[in-house]
Amino acid sequence: VTTIEGVHYGFFTPWTQQLTWRTWNYPWFMRDEIKDGIKYYSHLRNSLFPYIYSMAHKASETALPLCRALSLMYPENPEFDYVLNTYMFGDSILVSVFKPEVTLPEGTWIDYFTGDVYEGGRTIEYKLPEGKGGAMMIKAGSVFCTMKPTRYIEEKIPDNYFVNVYPGADGEFTLYED
Repeated sequence: VTTIEGVHYGFFTPWTQQLTWRTWNYPWFMRDEIKDGIKYYSHLRNSLFPYIYSMAHKASETALPLCRALSLMYPENPEFDYVLNTYMFGDSILVSVFKPEVTLPEGTWIDYFTGDVYEGGRTIEYKLPEGKGGAMMIKAGSVFCTMKPTRYIEEKIPDNYFVNVYPGADGEFTLYED
């Protein structure tokens, strides 16, 4: 991972492995932009753990993968068969990587980074916010839990969760914790 786009993509996959500790890909040898990106995205992913874990549990019950092609989620739209850079990360989060074009399914989508609202059913030209490697859009009507980032997942069992509500449609979320 030597680009901010690669960092963005790497943290929005089911199994995250950054750097692989091969050759000279140690964080302390990387440009500040990449080091800052790794820190930002590791905190973001860690805070999303209740959502990711709940979606992984759902995947184990339904066989619906955590990362979902748009054509899987929206089979009525055949042009999604050719969208290679945009996918759903669980039920609520749309991720786009490596290209400025973001394909938005029907509905309203909220940019996680900026709060900008987009109407779907089209492809937009996305302007990357400073220090981000791709788009992260939340489907209107989404509800999901996050937590305060920790240094590692088992450092502390959360005392509380943050409930994130994105208005614009009806939604629900089942938090799974064991």
